[in-house]
Amino acid sequence: MSGSMTSDEREVFERQQFQPLPLEQAQWIKQVLEVCTRTKANVALDAPPWTTVYNESEHVKLLLLHYSSLVELREDWGFEPQFISDPVLEAYSGCIERYVNQNYHDSILEWFQYAQQDYEMNKDKNNTLQPPILPPEPHRKIACISSKDFSSAIQPTLVDDDDYDGPDVFEAATHLLERIGHTPQSVLELDYLFIPYFDPDMEHHILIGLAPKQGFVFIIDSCTNTYPRDQFPAQGLLALSILVRPRGVSWPLYGCWSSRDLEYDESPNCARQGDYHNCGIFTCTNMMCLAFGYRLMCYSQRDLDVGKRHRMAAELIGGGFWGKPFDYGLLEIPGSVGEHRTDYQYRAAAVEEGLENVKGVWKG
Repeated sequence: MSGSMTSDEREVFERQQFQPLPLEQAQWIKQVLEVCTRTKANVALDAPPWTTVYNESEHVKLLLLHYSSLVELREDWGFEPQFISDPVLEAYSGCIERYVNQNYHDSILEWFQYAQQDYEMNKDKNNTLQPPILPPEPHRKIACISSKDFSSAIQPTLVDDDDYDGPDVFEAATHLLERIGHTPQSVLELDYLFIPYFDPDMEHHILIGLAPKQGFVFIIDSCTNTYPRDQFPAQGLLALSILVRPRGVSWPLYGCWSSRDLEYDESPNCARQGDYHNCGIFTCTNMMCLAFGYRLMCYSQRDLDVGKRHRMAAELIGGGFWGKPFDYGLLEIPGSVGEHRTDYQYRAAAVEEGLENVKGVWKG
């Protein structure tokens, strides 16, 4: 879906993730805030009744402290939101991965069922028909590697240290893929391999990864930082791409998505960050947009502090994007990087957003 849709029709799908919560979910957010004002204890939250449609709570193990990082305002920060905790980012990445892959798996089974029925109905009329073959499992479109796993596996192999006697970078990358159930060959069947990376030097979250079917490598930073190709994480990401990509094929690295008027390497555009607390939310939102086939310019910073953060809290307490109003539609994934390049940019009516050239010196 999306090939014949107009821009306005696409926007309806893309903007649902920022819409105000229904009353029941909004009241739950209010209760969380009230609890946050009374305690900072690491206690679990009871699942509200509206999560019963589909509850994957065994996959999302978050405490009150984690939810408060999404919805509580920091008095010492001038009542601005906090930066989200790493468990929130990892849990949300997992929700995206499970939702997209489950929908893909269901679509394959649905296709096979109809194809099998068609074969049974027509095989006697046409002896050249062949029975359909169900593709082997697992049926996956995206995969995620955590920042911690990526850094611990790859970074030591790139350090110039005569005492290092561990695996080389390609062996380490192969083992890393095996840990998430993949091989270099199976990664080529994915739309995206995501790594929500945390830069410890700048205390800053960015989204890096591979787009195997589209044939490119990406570093998407909501701020205008640049990551030299001969330094980590770009160096490790490029090594991973060399391991995965077909022999003789080059995958370009696009790293200036938010720097469109400052630097240009033919990267498509993405929303730009102008505060010090939302880099983790930008990272989650950009991952969701890519995985769901949404345009990266379908939102701006003003959508995040309430709309996206409150929805993320409600989605996580329910275990993911299951049941209304969180069963978001999936659109077609672009076939090439060129399809990401568009003049489209969502703008709220009569509002201009002031953006700063924030260099990620604080955790976002």
